[in-house]
Amino acid sequence: MPDLPSNHSASKPLIVQGVLWYRWFILLIPVAGFAFVYLELALGVDFHDKAVRTLHREIHEVIALILTPIAIIVHTLHFQNGRRPVHLILAVLAVAILCREVHFAGTTKGIYIAIGIIAAWAALWFKRIKPNLDEGQMGLWIAGAGCSYLFSQVIARRAFRALPYEDPLHIALEETVENVAHMLLIITAFAHRFRRP
Repeated sequence: MPDLPSNHSASKPLIVQGVLWYRWFILLIPVAGFAFVYLELALGVDFHDKAVRTLHREIHEVIALILTPIAIIVHTLHFQNGRRPVHLILAVLAVAILCREVHFAGTTKGIYIAIGIIAAWAALWFKRIKPNLDEGQMGLWIAGAGCSYLFSQVIARRAFRALPYEDPLHIALEETVENVAHMLLIITAFAHRFRRP
């Protein structure tokens, strides 16, 4: 009779599969924000009305002006308390994002220059921040926030114009997903405390 596989080897693929699903789960958060706008439409929000679209955008801009300072504060405090360099980098990133949300002159294009500089800084400090990224779920949530910001810019460039009602919805979609990214940026300040699966 052939030897039966051990319980360890039999369960290993399930464990690996579970971890993979866990890593992909965070990408569903910005997608949920995207879907929420369509839910608003289904519940009767008239995005065909310009006044409604303007009000929706203004509400999300106010929310962004609340979330981004919170991100600056929590990352700054975590850097002061724990001296983790990754929190310093994320605090500076949050400052750059806040400047764009306030619409200072030149920040529409300047944000991309700022992100490039911050990315180069992170690359130079990679050996310093690598231990931080490996703490808890820090790296996972940073990746999720980054993907959310990228997703919002894909929406801004009308990549989903083939979807129904995309024309009246695209600004609401962008602003909503961007605020989801701001929330994820805040969560990253605490992600080093989250247990790995």
